[in-house]
Amino acid sequence: MIPTPAMHTSEISSSAMYRTAQFRVAEKSVDKCRKAIQEFVAYVKANEPRTLLYISLENEKDATQFIHLMAFADPHAMVEHGSSMANKDFITTIYPEIIGGVVVSDFYAVAIK
Repeated sequence: MIPTPAMHTSEISSSAMYRTAQFRVAEKSVDKCRKAIQEFVAYVKANEPRTLLYISLENEKDATQFIHLMAFADPHAMVEHGSSMANKDFITTIYPEIIGGVVVSDFYAVAIK
């Protein structure tokens, strides 16, 4: 089952930390990147209980474009996520395939359903 924000509303709050990461990969590496993303998100789901939400979205009109939506319980959870060996392995796999860099943005909640 694919997680949705509604599944986590009891955990996600205005005090959570929110982050997006947007990137584009080379067309020839879309399948490789999809596989790496799926494996990484499975790791996050199994091992990072304070990562409240991690969704990877692929643009329906351009399969090379992705955006990752993340919610963390607190700043420590965000640091823990970013410093895991699985994250380092994911970056090692994905970054060589990225065209034009990654745009990372941090947000705070204004309203939550």
